Amino acid sequence: MPARSATIMSFVLSFWACGGIPPTPSELPADLNGFEFAGTMTTTRFFHTSTLLKDGRVLITGGFETDRPGHSSPEFSHATAELFDPERGISTATGSMSQGRTQDTAVLLQDGRVLIMGTQLYPAEIYDPQSERFSILADTPALRRGVTTTILSTGAILATDGGGNAGILNPETWRFTPTERMITPRSLHTATLLNDGRVLIAGGMNAAGMVKGSEIYDPTTNSFADVGDLNDERWGHEALLLQDGRVLIIGGRTGTIDADDVQSVTTAEMFDPARGMFATSGDSGLASVDAAFLLPSGKVFLLLAGDVAIYDPSTGTVNRTGHSIGQNRLMYTVTPLKDGRIMFSGGLKDLVSTNEVLVYSP
Repeated sequence: MPARSATIMSFVLSFWACGGIPPTPSELPADLNGFEFAGTMTTTRFFHTSTLLKDGRVLITGGFETDRPGHSSPEFSHATAELFDPERGISTATGSMSQGRTQDTAVLLQDGRVLIMGTQLYPAEIYDPQSERFSILADTPALRRGVTTTILSTGAILATDGGGNAGILNPETWRFTPTERMITPRSLHTATLLNDGRVLIAGGMNAAGMVKGSEIYDPTTNSFADVGDLNDERWGHEALLLQDGRVLIIGGRTGTIDADDVQSVTTAEMFDPARGMFATSGDSGLASVDAAFLLPSGKVFLLLAGDVAIYDPSTGTVNRTGHSIGQNRLMYTVTPLKDGRIMFSGGLKDLVSTNEVLVYSP
């Protein structure tokens, strides 16, 4: 079957499974510029989560929807969830969460379940792919905005929030044990597991402004230690553990939203855990890093203001592919799939929420 015919058939089957009316070919996106249309979600979403499960399906949870440009409210937030099958291009409804949730963090646990922790003051929830049900973790604290979750080498989860709070969540008992507070409260930071089991906390912002300093959590001491400053202050950036054990920190923003002086950070830098130092690593080449993933080759897939590029950590150079998801799409999720493709789901398209799912083959 030709590729376009297969794409159209996938779209028809996915929409039929959701009880909708199959679209005509003219309703499909006309020019995807290197991306492929993979199907649709059961509903439109942005500020949702998408998590690759061990069986290759993708769990999609929560989010807002809006049919008017620039309009969203808690009344339109989703408690629903769905399972998208990238091979078949079909999404099916699964169990619902206890309430509508947006801007959460979702992480796949070692046993195959998914932990959902909110940026709002809601209890955490667990999704079990076997039963396709969510359960509330009533005893977990309601962390503040800016939550990060990191799976430690032991399987326990380090959770941090924008108020400087941190703790360890035991996935067997679901007991939350507070650690020492972070040295500097921060949100919109990154938390990256190092090869030696420690966690690098880098960048971010707080009520006082930008946070240039970084710190490391050591599970053997259950405490945080200062590890020096980034070369460039940034929040909302990407941090990736590379094959050689270093951490690539790239993109992000500088400035504060309240002061209306937000600008993109175009630089990249490396953290060397062996030396405990940051070093510059070239310029990312474009104004905005929207997503970053490590490829099997050791190079890094980047979305730069919607344009696809490949970053080479060994040279600090960026090569554009000429492909683009477009600048009219915002707030979608990006999920690497088991077959090496990268999946983009939902978001805002021309400021209206969409249910489209795209894939890209690096």
